[in-house]
Amino acid sequence: AGRPLAQDLIVLTGWTADDIPNDAAMLERIAVDGPDRAAKKVWWTDLLATVGVVRGPVRIQTKGGRIQEFGARFERRPGGLLLHLSDEGAIAAAQAALASSELRYGSLVERLGVGLYSIEDPALGRFSSVNPEFARMLGYDSTENALAGNPLDHHVVTESGSAPVEAFSERINADGLSVIRYETQLRRADGREPIWALVTVTVARDDHHPYGRQDGVVMDISARRSAVRALEESERRFRALFEQNVVGMTESDREHRLLRVNPAFCEFVGYEAHELVGKRDADFTHRDDVQKEHDAIAALQDGGRDRVELEKRYLRKNGAEVWGQLTLCVVQRDGQARPTVVGMVQDITERKQLAAERERRARLESLGLLAGGIAHNFNNILTAIVGNLSMARRGRPEAVGSRLQ
Repeated sequence: AGRPLAQDLIVLTGWTADDIPNDAAMLERIAVDGPDRAAKKVWWTDLLATVGVVRGPVRIQTKGGRIQEFGARFERRPGGLLLHLSDEGAIAAAQAALASSELRYGSLVERLGVGLYSIEDPALGRFSSVNPEFARMLGYDSTENALAGNPLDHHVVTESGSAPVEAFSERINADGLSVIRYETQLRRADGREPIWALVTVTVARDDHHPYGRQDGVVMDISARRSAVRALEESERRFRALFEQNVVGMTESDREHRLLRVNPAFCEFVGYEAHELVGKRDADFTHRDDVQKEHDAIAALQDGGRDRVELEKRYLRKNGAEVWGQLTLCVVQRDGQARPTVVGMVQDITERKQLAAERERRARLESLGLLAGGIAHNFNNILTAIVGNLSMARRGRPEAVGSRLQ
C-alpha cells in the first residue's frame, strides 16, 4: 500500500498510482468471483496470509471498464505482497507469432539454396547443426549423417590436406574479427570431385563460447570458378594468338582508337607499341583511304556484317607508303562491356609493286604494238607514193619529171 505501481502495470491496466493508492483500491479492481465485494474480501485476506508464491489467472478491470484476464504471480514478502501481472493474450499471440516465424525460418532454411552450419566448439570443429543444402554440398545424404560425419577441417582442401579449425579460431581471436569471408575447396564425403565454396563465418563470443560460436553461410561457386577459369583460358589463347601471330593485328574501340597492337603490326608500320596505343587509324592511314576504312567499319558495326575486307595504304613512321590487306571483325569477349573491332593486316606492298610493274610493262608493250602498227601502215602508204612517183617520172616530159624529182 502506498507504493507506486510499476510502469508496465500502468500500461497493462491503464490505472495509475493515484487510482490504486491502497489494498482496498486494488481489491476493487480485481474481479475474483464476480462483483461480490465480500467474496473478494475473503479471497484477498486469504491471499495476504499466503506464505510463498501463488500463481494463477486473475481478472482485472482496466481503467476503460473492460474485464481482462491476466496471468498473476503473488509473492509474499516482508512488508507486503508482490504482484506480477502478464498479459496472457499478448503472450499467447507472441508465442503463436514466434512459432509461425520459426516455421517460416525452418522452411526457408530447408529450401534455401545456400548451405548453413553451426559449430559450438571450434576446437573440435564438429557441426552442431547443418541444413540439407550444406549436407548435400559435403556429399552426405542427410543432415543426420552430416552431423555424425567428419569435422569441418577434414572437408577443407589445402596444400597440406587439412585446415585445422583451431588455427582458424586462433586467427579470429588474434585479429578480433567477428565476420570472415574466404574461398576454399570442400572435400565431399561421397568421393566425388571437391566443390569450390564461398564461406562467410560469423563468430559470436559469450561466457558459454569463449572461443566463439561459428555460424557459417556457404555458397557453391564451382560453376562460377569454372566460368572464370574458362574465361581466363580463352583470354590466354586470344592473347597468345594476338601477340605471336606473324600477321599484324590490332584491337580498337568504336571510336577507332587503338587499344592494343601486336609486334607484327608495329614492324609493319615502323612504330613502337606505346606510340600506337590511343591513336586513331587515320593517324597512320593515307588520306585517300581514310574514308574508305571508316565506311567499312560503319558497315561492320551497323550493317550486321560478320567481317569486311579492304586494301588500304599505311604511312610508316619514316613517311614511306606501304599497302595492307585489312580484315575487320567485331568481337564481344566475356568480361567486356562493349564489343571491340579486331583487325588483321597482311603486308601486300610487294604484291602491289609487282602488279604495278606488270601494268607498266603491259602499257609499254601496248604502246610498242601501237607504234609498230602505225609504222607499218605508214610504210605501206609511202611505198605506194614512191611507186606512183617513179611511174609518173618515166611517162612525163623532162620538165614534169624534174618537178616530181
